[in-house]
Amino acid sequence: MVWFWFDCGSGQGVVRSDETVLLNEWNRVSVHRHRWDASVRLNGGKWVTGRSKGLFSRITFREPLFLGGPGNTTGLAGKLPVDRGLRGCVRHVEVNGQVYDLSEDAMQGFDVDECRADRCSKVPCRHGGTCVTERDGPAVCLCPLGYSGELCDTRVDLLVPSFNGSSYLRYPGLGDTALSWLDLQLTLKATAADGLVLYNGHRADGHGDFMALALVDGHLEFSFDLGTGPATVRSSLPLSLGEWHEVRVSRTGRLAVLQLDAHAPDEAMAPGAFLQLSLPLSLYLGGVPALHSVAPRLRARTSFVGCIQKVMVNEQPLHLLESALAGVNVDNCPHPCAARPCAPRGRCVPQHDYFTCLCPAGEGASCSASGAASNDLVPAAGDALPSEAPAAEHDPQLLEHRLSAGFSGNGHLHFSDMETVRRSEVHGMMHSALWKGSWRREVSWQH
Repeated sequence: MVWFWFDCGSGQGVVRSDETVLLNEWNRVSVHRHRWDASVRLNGGKWVTGRSKGLFSRITFREPLFLGGPGNTTGLAGKLPVDRGLRGCVRHVEVNGQVYDLSEDAMQGFDVDECRADRCSKVPCRHGGTCVTERDGPAVCLCPLGYSGELCDTRVDLLVPSFNGSSYLRYPGLGDTALSWLDLQLTLKATAADGLVLYNGHRADGHGDFMALALVDGHLEFSFDLGTGPATVRSSLPLSLGEWHEVRVSRTGRLAVLQLDAHAPDEAMAPGAFLQLSLPLSLYLGGVPALHSVAPRLRARTSFVGCIQKVMVNEQPLHLLESALAGVNVDNCPHPCAARPCAPRGRCVPQHDYFTCLCPAGEGASCSASGAASNDLVPAAGDALPSEAPAAEHDPQLLEHRLSAGFSGNGHLHFSDMETVRRSEVHGMMHSALWKGSWRREVSWQH
């Protein structure tokens, strides 16, 4: 918002615009003052009025006009509402009909450079893209979800999202669903050793509760703060860049456990006595709009570069694209699903470098243009099937018979998988389902 302060000598007047300033875009501010009354308008919005205090209605100016900062003003210590100057660009100043030439009319200046935002005038971002510039970098377009390219002119039918370091996807925050317990599962492939993968916080200034998953020097780090100071659990082994990895984070109270692939898990304990985690702000995947909004003690200061194909939150799938509230600069990962092998009616489910076609009930393999049946792993173009996978695993008929089990009332099956035992102990109920064409098997039990 734009604030206008003025004082005729007997009391301060304040006027504030209703609209907010558009960051990284040109804004037009109009200010009008007559005696005690003042009005402000931002970007063609409505005029907002205010009035100064006291009896005096005239202002005498004895100081020079300063633009961009307070300069060497005298007698204003503690009276100005801000202590820093403008961080941005100004290209037109007009006061009482006089237009100022910013380069020739200035008497003095300090730490003023040529406006880099002018470079955006030569970069016409399309489809709602926003042009931004870095201090020493070129002007680039931040493309909305569904578009990519240098000018956001390429329509993208997203399937497996890819992040380039300036990308992110935004979702509703976890709120109070992670108060005492949080379980995260991700399938990702990183191409850079540093970057923020997942973030959810409590306050916009980065303070308070938060949880974050990030890559730091090639190692995964899960950090969280319950209100009494942050804790971080770091993977003992680094990720292999350019390869798919399975990541799991479990947090119960102050204890957090991080597991990378099938390696031994690592643990960390949060300080203090608080046990609950409140996360009312948005959940971000792949990065954040501004790094100054994340927790200041978080070590990751860049965004994730790579692909993410699966996220589970508290054992519920996060639909990466359907559930996203917004996104920037998200492209398709080079994955077989991008070629729509299950079209026109099947859904392609990525599984590392391979995929599964899920077909509507009753269609069997007919939903796939390539003839790939449900639960039949299909390799990327030119690749062979994994050598360790037995032939029966890719035969639909053999798969169906192998998974069928008959019980007479006196028999049982014994599963020793520790993950199955853990889930049944924690939740008391487990459901497992498998679809193949028109058939379905579902097993459930309850203590």
